[in-house]
Amino acid sequence: MTMNKLITTQDLMQLMPFLLMLALPVILLVIIAMKRNHLFTWLFTLATFAAVLVTVITNFQQAPLSIALLTVDKFSLLYTGVFAIVGMVITLLSHSYLEKTSDHKEEFYLLLVFATLGSSLMVASNDFVSLFMSLEVLSVSLYSMIAYLRHQERAIEAGLKYLVLAAMSSAVLLFGIALVYFETGVFSYALIGVKLGQIGFTPYIIAGFAMIIAGAGFKLSVVPFHWWTSDVYQGANSPVTSFIATVSKGGMVGAMIRMFTSIHGLDNESVVLVLTVIAAASCLLVTYWHSSKII
Repeated sequence: MTMNKLITTQDLMQLMPFLLMLALPVILLVIIAMKRNHLFTWLFTLATFAAVLVTVITNFQQAPLSIALLTVDKFSLLYTGVFAIVGMVITLLSHSYLEKTSDHKEEFYLLLVFATLGSSLMVASNDFVSLFMSLEVLSVSLYSMIAYLRHQERAIEAGLKYLVLAAMSSAVLLFGIALVYFETGVFSYALIGVKLGQIGFTPYIIAGFAMIIAGAGFKLSVVPFHWWTSDVYQGANSPVTSFIATVSKGGMVGAMIRMFTSIHGLDNESVVLVLTVIAAASCLLVTYWHSSKII
């Protein structure tokens, strides 16, 4: 789909999973401003995720849609559907937990939906601009979710640690994107793949993708960017910890899969070797490190 083509009704239907996660929390925010009701907010959030799942199933057999910075295809819809299911589970877990521990319960569900939207858009992104914007939607929501129980010192500490480290990792990722753009002149994954076919992996591009992998590695808590995990998991409440371990990391995995397949990066043996070493080290060292922390 070209940039100057008008968006049709069919296009809007294919974008509906993302539009629902954007619009319904705004409506809920207005309702909360008028009258707080934890049970209603909880049910509304469950209905939002259920509606997202229905639209994902409805659109799953449609032809892929590419508009501007997003690609809506089976890959992105699959991740969005999984995230919606996980979001429903975390919403179910959160009701009784928040009833016992928080005096302001309703805003938590807004953050949950917006964070899920960020993860879903990361997977659908076909451009570094939309990837970074989606990542920030996720990250800003997570800052607040981690420190949501503001009367608990551990939650505030975990939120501050995540804020500082996530800001640093976003800066590293953004610097890597800048280096790739400097060498290629484009942000689109597909166009970067074309440029790589012409000029290959130059020093600037190698440095850029190394920094992108480092920034993504923080979100995935892979070696050697995993040191924050235990402190944040310990300080955050249980539903948020479950969300970080599933939807947050799943969004980054999906984004990296789309990026490297779109730019044909996996055709390069060095890229495959680096990713393999990181994966193997994470499986071995992180397991050992967390086991030693527990002991």
